[in-house]
Amino acid sequence: MKYWLRKQSPVNHTELKETSWVSCVVEESIENSISLKVSHVDIEVTSGYDETLLLQVIRTLRQI
Repeated sequence: MKYWLRKQSPVNHTELKETSWVSCVVEESIENSISLKVSHVDIEVTSGYDETLLLQVIRTLRQI
């Protein structure tokens, strides 16, 4: 089979093609999340959130 593969698409070793890379963005799926509404602002909280930061954001939004 290798013979026929080489015969159908011969490789020219003198021609080297440059490799091109493509970037890929992977988004994490959100399994555990809740949505909060504070002063007409929607906040989505996912697992692993920073509790101190969330409390600071809520306090700030209450003052607005």
